[in-house]
Amino acid sequence: MLTINPQGLSLTEDQASRLDAEFFRSSPLEYFVPRIEQLLLAGDQEPDHGGEAVQSFRRRLGIPPDDPDPLETSDSARGRQRAVDAVSVRHHAAETLLRLLYALAVAAPRERDATSVWVAIADSPMSMKEVAEAVAERLNADEPPSFPELFLPIGVELTDNLQGALDVAVAWTNHAIGLLTRDELAVNTGFNKVKHGLSVSTRDDVRVEFMTAPVSAGDGTIPLSAFESSVPVFDRPLLTFVYRPTRRAHLETASLRVDIETTLVEAWMISVVAGAVFAVAGRRRFPEGDDLASFPLLPIGPTPDQLLRGSVLGMRAPITEPTISGRESGVFFHGSFQPIQFYFENVMSAVITEG
Repeated sequence: MLTINPQGLSLTEDQASRLDAEFFRSSPLEYFVPRIEQLLLAGDQEPDHGGEAVQSFRRRLGIPPDDPDPLETSDSARGRQRAVDAVSVRHHAAETLLRLLYALAVAAPRERDATSVWVAIADSPMSMKEVAEAVAERLNADEPPSFPELFLPIGVELTDNLQGALDVAVAWTNHAIGLLTRDELAVNTGFNKVKHGLSVSTRDDVRVEFMTAPVSAGDGTIPLSAFESSVPVFDRPLLTFVYRPTRRAHLETASLRVDIETTLVEAWMISVVAGAVFAVAGRRRFPEGDDLASFPLLPIGPTPDQLLRGSVLGMRAPITEPTISGRESGVFFHGSFQPIQFYFENVMSAVITEG
């Protein structure tokens, strides 16, 4: 428990030091790696409700041993929960990295306050887009501290492997900035809809394919063979939400395609960068400190482009007449956008049959 005696309206050097000493005892990786691990293992393991933790939960609810299981659910529900949580942990990692970089490279203490990294994070802007844009502008400026200074251990020789790891870290930092600032496919809006009230729909029973040739469904059926040359577009869980691009704009809906394992790789790569920046910041703050986070092993790949090349990210469509130009319906791939025209008068239903 941290207790600090107030000594006036301003933060003193001693108070700032004590705050940061407590803060740098932790590590972002010690939070994110177990979360990622749990979500991966949950996809491979059958739930066991016979363990002590679940039984303790039941006892606290006052449920007799022979009563129905309050945690009974379906494999589909578990899978959809994993998809939502994968998106959440990826964005949480991106927010963690960028608020840390903001505190280290952008923020300045209030007048008469001593400098504290922890306080700088606490005082950072509420808007993540504002934080991300400020970090991007600052790191692109030719002024210290540079990203290598924030990311690389003090006094380490820059080898080819370390340069490769640095290049990968820069790519993932830019990816984190993009997740929180790009609004063509409103990924960050989707995360906020999850975080604030869970106002999303998550489906694992929707499949969308592009047919390469016309298909007749005059008798109400489509043969399975018609899909032999089709191109799958949405073949993973979909996270759908409703929003306005700006406060007074039209309504849109967006659906994010969530490949759980790929999304968790994104989360892990971003969290490793955050862990490295955190470890370097702790060592710079307390050069002789004993209880500081260790510097993580650095991956030299994949980059976001290597991981996501050609991937379908999601789809956007207006609900009311667009009030902003360039917001047409379409599918987003990593690095590209394919507009789509819907002909609602030609919508038909059919049953897929053998043949």
